[in-house]
Amino acid sequence: MSETSLNRGIVLGALIALGGFVALAIGFVWMRADIERRDWPTASGTLRSAGLAKIGRARLYVEARRSDPLPDPIYQYDTVWTVEVDYEFMVDDKHFAGDRATSSRRVEPADVDPPSVALRELAASFKPGAVVTVHYRHNDPEQNYLVYFENPQVRKAQLIGGLLVAAGFAMVGVMRVWRG
Repeated sequence: MSETSLNRGIVLGALIALGGFVALAIGFVWMRADIERRDWPTASGTLRSAGLAKIGRARLYVEARRSDPLPDPIYQYDTVWTVEVDYEFMVDDKHFAGDRATSSRRVEPADVDPPSVALRELAASFKPGAVVTVHYRHNDPEQNYLVYFENPQVRKAQLIGGLLVAAGFAMVGVMRVWRG
């Protein structure tokens, strides 16, 4: 293997590892936000309505094609199952309303009918008229939810980051050994 190819391999390995460190950093930031959300203060509230619903969700979609370096982004619309709730609560003698069942949105593709047992059980756990515990952000009670769930994206980012760092360092190590 030529010296230039080895140097390119080392640079590529370093860039892969750098990408891994970025993914790890993103995962760390998400984890801190998730931990903060888990420890938000609580207030008692009243559940006005609850149930399973199919909703439309827009996601940014950019098609990757080599022939078009700057493709126009479009929104892809999906129909998903989710638990919809509506509740009210008070903080410091001020009324607030909320509609977030969980700390991290729980949605499932609507092409699966019925939704999973876990989502159906979550929806069934909310009884209109019941007193509920509402978690709210201390300095902004408009941000609130009923049930905490760990954000699954945190572990994905950490796993991908760790794998990229390991792959990048392995590539750099192999290239350095071949160099001699």
